[in-house]
Amino acid sequence: MKNIFCFLFLFIVIGCNNKAIKQMPKETLKVFNDNARYEELFSRTETIFLETNNNCLISKISQIDFFSNKIFILDQDTKNIFVFDARGHFLNKIGSKGKGPGEYIRPLNFIINKKDSLLKVYDSATRKIISYNFYGRFIGEIYINKYLSSFGEWNNGSGYWGYCAGDLNEDIRKGQKEAVKFIKFTLNGQEVQTYKGEKVIDNLYLKDCYITSQYKDKIYFIEPYSEKIYSFDGEKIAPDYEINFGGKFIPPKALSQIRELNSKENSSAKKVNDIIDNYIFFFIRFFENDNWIYLFTPFQGTSTLYNKANKKGLTFHNNIFKENSYETFFWPLLLSENRLYSAPNPSKLFELLKESIERKYSAERTSSLRRLLKNVNENDNPIIFIYDIKN
Repeated sequence: MKNIFCFLFLFIVIGCNNKAIKQMPKETLKVFNDNARYEELFSRTETIFLETNNNCLISKISQIDFFSNKIFILDQDTKNIFVFDARGHFLNKIGSKGKGPGEYIRPLNFIINKKDSLLKVYDSATRKIISYNFYGRFIGEIYINKYLSSFGEWNNGSGYWGYCAGDLNEDIRKGQKEAVKFIKFTLNGQEVQTYKGEKVIDNLYLKDCYITSQYKDKIYFIEPYSEKIYSFDGEKIAPDYEINFGGKFIPPKALSQIRELNSKENSSAKKVNDIIDNYIFFFIRFFENDNWIYLFTPFQGTSTLYNKANKKGLTFHNNIFKENSYETFFWPLLLSENRLYSAPNPSKLFELLKESIERKYSAERTSSLRRLLKNVNENDNPIIFIYDIKN
């Protein structure tokens, strides 16, 4: 948990003029009420080995999507977008680095327009949305006059939405207590309307913890220090779910202590970490579809898989695995139908092999890991794991 301290940043104040929207959530999700085993959660694990060559070297995958028998990948470190076929063979790159037409500098995330077979990426450095076909050919681009934390496209084709998290826009620098959340844009990038919602706390900001997930025509989002999952339906912002953490969510007193320690030049990182080690205060993954909700928090490496049909959540910690095989759960990048997708680097699996030997896990598990890594080097591209969720 010590490395979580790197997420803490000092005193970023954002605001808006509207009154906070306060409504009661429709449903409560229980977390930490179980300790599920691998076999209870997943019926099968499939692996896809991504081809490794000089044209597609991937450091760390931050986004992955599947469509039309293709795998689309955004590399968090090199800021490149790659396309592979369903078996992991490299096909092409999308776009290139630069400030010219069709070029990007810092792609934040991408979306796939299935109707028009286009990939659209938002470049946070140049504040533009760039469209490509699946072969990487530049189609067009539009400029957005706001810095967005994430973006998407409405399913009805009416335009785009953008989410503003802890980043200051030119028109909200006056230090009000509320935050701009969502902005609607036309297909030409013109701003239609701004929507504002409840701001959880001022003056503290956790990098990369404002997360969004689009499900049908609703945008779900979680902010740090909030026990609620909010949604934006294009007209209003409201809480949809409340999360019951079993008493482990960070209390206001501890939050105030972190805030106070962060304000001091010589504050103790140990004191901050002592608080962080004992409480949950943010998530870094949230997905939803017709059947499931998935949540991940770095606190004890905790995942929760919530079945919407029977309203039951299964919670598990760290990298659970089958004792007699290589099948190990890494926190995922995608939820699609009844499947979760993760993409660890082979170096992570080599660490697991070493751990299996040192901790004297079963000979079957060690042997299985060796077979998995037989034709893989530690510096090869990530391996995609596909987990079939048990109904």
